[in-house]
Amino acid sequence: MARAHASDPDGHSVIEIHLSSAVVDVVVPVSDNPHVLDMTRESAPLFVVNRGNPGPPAPLAAVAASRSAPVLDSPAGLAIRSDGTLAEAITHTPNARYHGRVASLAQNPFSSLEAARQYLSGRLAVHERFVAQIGTDLPSGRTRRALDIGCGTGLSTVPLHAIAERVIGIDSSTAMLRVAASGAVYVRGAAEALPFESSVFGLVTMACTFHWCEPEALLRETRRVLEPKGVLAVYDHHFAWKAAEAPGLPEQYEAFMKEFPRVARHSNFDTAIVPGFETVGRTRKEEQIPLNLDSLVGYLASQSNVLGAVNAQRMSMAAAHKRIRACLEPVYGGRPTLDCAFGFELDLLRLHRVPGTAG
Repeated sequence: MARAHASDPDGHSVIEIHLSSAVVDVVVPVSDNPHVLDMTRESAPLFVVNRGNPGPPAPLAAVAASRSAPVLDSPAGLAIRSDGTLAEAITHTPNARYHGRVASLAQNPFSSLEAARQYLSGRLAVHERFVAQIGTDLPSGRTRRALDIGCGTGLSTVPLHAIAERVIGIDSSTAMLRVAASGAVYVRGAAEALPFESSVFGLVTMACTFHWCEPEALLRETRRVLEPKGVLAVYDHHFAWKAAEAPGLPEQYEAFMKEFPRVARHSNFDTAIVPGFETVGRTRKEEQIPLNLDSLVGYLASQSNVLGAVNAQRMSMAAAHKRIRACLEPVYGGRPTLDCAFGFELDLLRLHRVPGTAG
């Protein structure tokens, strides 16, 4: 048994593990968010406080060696070397070119703290409905470990606790992880070079993520870390720029995109380019969500094209909000809310090995 604490008095991540009959606290010196393990940095020694023997922290190496345990298992299913550093297997095929950015893209629209805060406040709470559907394809509706790739601020990560015993989110943006919601373990790292051992996750999710990653490397790594017959869930949602009571919305979309052009991204998800998986479920639907003007402005301001404009200093966040509001106010016409149409797409796939497929 093992479980994670939020932090110790010094703001470090604290993981409780069981070594034989002893219970110890493992202090992980990482970033300023105590929930984040930064896998892009040099491996830092971990220190242990043995509750049964109060005193200053001791290197994990000494504790591990005294119990003949070369590798310890942490709550996230990550390995820890007996010398007190993160195990080699965690940083599997590390590749520095992926770290700290959206791979191969010139601009990461989610790299600033201002963008991260707008994303956290502006995005809608829609992930629970996807998670409920994903759970229907898991044995007994649950899995032992789930990995959320491109977790951002954790909005898609925390709901996974409904169907997984242990939940980990990974993202390349330090800013997004700095404001990530509590309730999960987060790792800063690259989706194309996942810092986890092979065959350890029963579920991998990608929410509004696939088009920000290099598809071939992302899928190769996903196959590697999934357990045999593990499930991959790729889902997305978007504002369809439609509302029954506001026929002028489609015209405003053109004005919005002219003001905030689309930023560079990779290809969208397509089951035809996913070797090693079989499709077990596919959903495409449209639903109406009532939103007031402030909520819709906040949601649109969290979109990558708006964040990209702000990050490039073409305008301030306040100016972006003002321009979006000016675009939408005539459509609302004083109404308190609009029943805004949102598109929802979910693809569920199950891993199967094929000859010649890596991972």
